[in-house]
Amino acid sequence: MEPENSINTHKAKTEELTSRQTKILAHIAVGATDEEIAGKLSISPHDIKDAIDIILAKIKASNRLQAALWAAKNL
Repeated sequence: MEPENSINTHKAKTEELTSRQTKILAHIAVGATDEEIAGKLSISPHDIKDAIDIILAKIKASNRLQAALWAAKNL
């Protein structure tokens, strides 16, 4: 069982994500490419790349796989 402060940290990180960032992260979790996410959300691929960098920083993940695993556990 995780310590309570760890659970609170996960909740706090989730609350820091905007609605759009949460949607992008959900798409990452199912393996969507930047171009696929951009098409589904009507955003440029460049903006998706920028958003992913911000998401990774917020959830303290170093890559898409870690982000997908984090999303599976926390979203």
